Amino acid sequence: MSKKNANPYNKKSNYGKIFASWKTAKVMTRAEMTKVAKDLGMTDTAAKATVTVILSPRKSDEVSRGADCLGNISAKGHIYYADKLKHKNEAGQRFQLRYRSEVLAPKTRKVKEELKSVKAKATKATKATKATAKSDADTVEV
Repeated sequence: MSKKNANPYNKKSNYGKIFASWKTAKVMTRAEMTKVAKDLGMTDTAAKATVTVILSPRKSDEVSRGADCLGNISAKGHIYYADKLKHKNEAGQRFQLRYRSEVLAPKTRKVKEELKSVKAKATKATKATKATAKSDADTVEV
């Protein structure tokens, strides 16, 4: 198998196992992929979230309605994309696995700029504040 069309996810991970079944089937619906995820022991919510991440990359920005075509930050959208097929079947929308002809730059998280730390000037307590603190400590509520 060429390295270009290899599974972009860790083969032992849930993403990798679901992607491998999609690669074998070539075309799958969201429901079929969710069933594969549940068969791996995932909860319904986790299975749907995982499938959403895997299906999030699209061919271009126009197809994904202005969103980034690389999809979710966890997806390897710079390598592949999910092509929505025009004809739906009774099970729902079908997705075909396609690899990009030219690999894009991977999506990365933006690094937050750290603010310069500013040391606050220490202030000395005045006699008045010391006296107030002492009187507060001396009074006891009953």
